[in-house]
Amino acid sequence: MRTCVAAAAAILVVLSIGGYALGAKTQSTPPNDCYERAKIIEGLEGGFAEKLTSVGLARNGNLIEVLTSAEGSWTIISTQPSGYSCLIAAGKHWDNVPDKAPEFSML
Repeated sequence: MRTCVAAAAAILVVLSIGGYALGAKTQSTPPNDCYERAKIIEGLEGGFAEKLTSVGLARNGNLIEVLTSAEGSWTIISTQPSGYSCLIAAGKHWDNVPDKAPEFSML
């Protein structure tokens, strides 16, 4: 009888773990330190006066976004198709590089 109870308990544990893993794969939950894009944008605009200045599409389907401010602060986020954004990097002293380097004459 104990063997049957132990076997049943083991099966329930395995099914619970399997169901948990399956549920985690099918749900649209954000990874750690990721939030809804609108909340991140709102925080960066309100707290740092950062605005979206550049975007690019990564191979995995994520949108890579660069936000900068006139004061030089910057943030790079990765926005998933699910609508969640994750912080990639942030810093100070952002400077835009001109499209064409200035020409120097050797007089």
